[in-house]
Amino acid sequence: MDVEMLIDKYQLNDSEAEVLRFMKKNRQSLKTIGIRDVAKATYVSTATIINMAKKIGYSGYSELVFALGNSQSDIAMPYTPQRISDYQPNLFFGTTLNQFELLLSAALKAIFE
Repeated sequence: MDVEMLIDKYQLNDSEAEVLRFMKKNRQSLKTIGIRDVAKATYVSTATIINMAKKIGYSGYSELVFALGNSQSDIAMPYTPQRISDYQPNLFFGTTLNQFELLLSAALKAIFE
């Protein structure tokens, strides 16, 4: 998904949008520069970066960096199944912690209903 689409979709504020743009632009070096350097470069706190990552569906900064580092062009968004029939056998290996909790919750709900 394109960064600008994410900014619109999740209604990121100016600071959060700037962080996301910076991270996409510098995605090759994110694993080496760290969250404090990103915060310093974008004039925000580390908490702002972590909260922005959570706002767009990741469990935190590290997971967002991983997604950015593994995507060739745009940010890979976590898979969100809409129905229990959307589950796939290897799905749990490519999900965020939040998405895993949602999957587990939906599975338990389906079992006990």
